[in-house]
Amino acid sequence: FSGGSCENCGVAIDQVNNLAYMQIGLAGSSTGGIETFNLGTGTQSVFPTFYEPSEDISVDPARKWVLSASEGYLTIPNVYDIIDTSSSPYKEYGFPISLPSGEFDSSAEDCTTGIVLSTEEFSTGLFIADATQAVFVGGTPGSWSAPQQTTYFPEYGYMGAGTDGIAVAPGSHLALVAGEFGTNEVGV
Repeated sequence: FSGGSCENCGVAIDQVNNLAYMQIGLAGSSTGGIETFNLGTGTQSVFPTFYEPSEDISVDPARKWVLSASEGYLTIPNVYDIIDTSSSPYKEYGFPISLPSGEFDSSAEDCTTGIVLSTEEFSTGLFIADATQAVFVGGTPGSWSAPQQTTYFPEYGYMGAGTDGIAVAPGSHLALVAGEFGTNEVGV
């Protein structure tokens, strides 16, 4: 899913640990949360998030992270959230970013290198950070920071609403980027 309004938008599958993570709306919450569904046992649990989850979340099974680069319509805009699922309760770490143009839309990671990415809707930009150099500070929520930059790709100017959907093909170091609202264009 990318675009429009929804209550339960994104899902990411962790094949290594047999889990599905879903971005969900929660009654009584202004931000929503992440629901974990164990694909083997059928058990589920909910983690309310401080920051509004991204339209398209991603998962790093080795680091046990759910990645969520949020537009933040309801809360603080442009926060790249990492939810550490290695222990219960989960821990949330936000990285607020001041973007010169656009807003976060989708999350991805090259899990072999630890490079995290987000599209920047309404621009040709991609946010890129090196999570292997991340500094995490505890709290509720906690925070993280790392070397980061936005890179612009003028050739993505044809994409509807700019760069919106993103995924990294495992083991390839290639990110696939798409526009929104049926533009049927993909960049690599």
